Amino acid sequence: MEAMLSGDFQEARERRVRLRDVQAHHFRAFIELLYTGSIRVVREIHESMRWADGDFHVYVDCAAASRPSLEAMGNEFNEDEESVSVDFIADGPAGGAVFCVYDLDDANEIISRLYKESWFSGGWAAVIDAQFVVEVALLCDRYAQLSKNDWIVLQLRTALHEKEEPSLYRVMRRIWCMRGCASVDLLIDVCRTEFVSDIDERMNTWKWIVQFGDGQVGTAIRLELLRWAYDAMNDSLKKRISPTAAGGLEDATFRKEQAALADVISRHMRREIDDLSGA
Repeated sequence: MEAMLSGDFQEARERRVRLRDVQAHHFRAFIELLYTGSIRVVREIHESMRWADGDFHVYVDCAAASRPSLEAMGNEFNEDEESVSVDFIADGPAGGAVFCVYDLDDANEIISRLYKESWFSGGWAAVIDAQFVVEVALLCDRYAQLSKNDWIVLQLRTALHEKEEPSLYRVMRRIWCMRGCASVDLLIDVCRTEFVSDIDERMNTWKWIVQFGDGQVGTAIRLELLRWAYDAMNDSLKKRISPTAAGGLEDATFRKEQAALADVISRHMRREIDDLSGA
C-alpha cells in the first residue's frame, strides 16, 4: 500500500488506491481490525448470540431499515425454511439485524432479496462466518503483515468449533493454493486443531466433505485431512499405551476402538488415492 502511494504510480498521483479484487465489507472489517484489534460486527454477534444458533449469520447494516420490515422478511422466509430466524444486536456502530441460517444457499438468497427488493438503503449485508474471518486474515497478511493476530485465530476457532464439515472444508479450499504465506499457514494450523479435536465425529460426517468433489485439489485437501486424523490417532494411541500412562497396555477397549478408526481412515485414504490416480 505504501509503495502504491509513493513514487510516480497512478495511485500516488490520484491519491487513491483501487482494490478491484476485494469486497468492500471485507476491507472495512480489515481496517477496523487494524485500528481497534477486533471487528465489532463479529464481536457483537459472538457476544450477543451463540455461533451455534446457525452455521451462517447474515449481518444487515440497516441504515434506513425498519425493524418490523426485517422481522417480516424473516417470518416470510421461515415459511419455507424452519431454521431461519432474525435477531437484532446492540445499537451503535455495529447495530443491525442478524439472520441466523443453517444453509449457505439460504444466506445468499437473503442477501439477494435484501438488495433486489431494497429493504435498506445506504447500508450493506454480508455473511459473517468462518470464511469472512479468513478473508480479513488474508487482507491482514497482504496489506499489513498482521499474520499472527490472536483475535483472528480465536474467532476462526470459535466459528469452526462443532460446526458441520463444509465450513472447515470451504476454508481449506479457499486457502489451499496459498500455502507458505504466514497467515495461511496459521489458518491451516487452526483448521488442523479443530479437525482433530474429535476424530470419531469427523469420520462419521466425512460424507459432508466428500460431496464437494473439486477434482484433484479437493482430493489433495481430503488426503491432508485424513493424514491429520491418522497422526492424531497415532499420538493418542502412543500416549494411552505408554508404560507410564494409567491403564498401560491393559486398555483393550481403547485399542479396539482405535483399530476400527484406523480401518475407517485407511478406507477413505485408499478411495481418495484411487480417485487421484484415476483408478
